[in-house]
Amino acid sequence: MHNTAQHSLPDIREARVDPTLPVDERLRLFAAACDDPHHFRVGVTEVEVLFDAAAPSLQSCLTRLCRRLQ
Repeated sequence: MHNTAQHSLPDIREARVDPTLPVDERLRLFAAACDDPHHFRVGVTEVEVLFDAAAPSLQSCLTRLCRRLQ
């Protein structure tokens, strides 16, 4: 995690996005409200989203999970 003062990170619980808007517009507004959609907080929990280019895609992981649950 970054050494960011936790209180300076936006809390995504405070982000308000109109659910009647098109998905693309909701995503744009959410990203703007979060400032950095890869580094934010949920309450007192700091969240940093990282991606590994060598890792399997989220879609393939979810597909495997669904197959295992059948």
